[in-house]
Amino acid sequence: MKITVRVPRFGSSVDPKLLVRFVIQRCREVTEPPVVVVALALAAVSGDHDYHNRLKEIVSSSDSAEKILRISKDLFMPALGRLQDGQPPDAPDGNEEYPFPDEQNCNQVLLSALSEGERILTEKDFEFLRVFEFLTRTGLSCYSFRLYQFEAILQSFQDEPENLVRKGAEIIRAALGSPANDN
Repeated sequence: MKITVRVPRFGSSVDPKLLVRFVIQRCREVTEPPVVVVALALAAVSGDHDYHNRLKEIVSSSDSAEKILRISKDLFMPALGRLQDGQPPDAPDGNEEYPFPDEQNCNQVLLSALSEGERILTEKDFEFLRVFEFLTRTGLSCYSFRLYQFEAILQSFQDEPENLVRKGAEIIRAALGSPANDN
């Protein structure tokens, strides 16, 4: 028997300026920014074609450029809702379909979300809570049941950010512990 789980549309959007601030801060902390962080930066600036193209040029000079560009284009840009307002800078025409993200990319994003959640809880700094939510929602796009659970957590703990992050981390761990087709 197959069960269909309906996942509500994302309730709140993420301000691209917050994403860029997050990326800048995380990049200052390390010499090699993680692939997910660079892809997030590309997606966040996708509305500014010139800046997006300059950043893409810089990224393309690295070994993992193809992976970064794929995560940005196939996972983050659609999740940010940019496709509703117009095509991303790379789209050759308006009819191009974006493939469903693969489980490996989703898991990589979930690991970043989990890391950010643990950092939020350790530092008790909730400045980037929306980034945690965005990364978690995006990573859970391969796991519809877990995404539905996370959406329920978001509603239940709307005014309790610490509990939201704790419960969200539990859902991430559960998703990472089982294959996509079991969720």
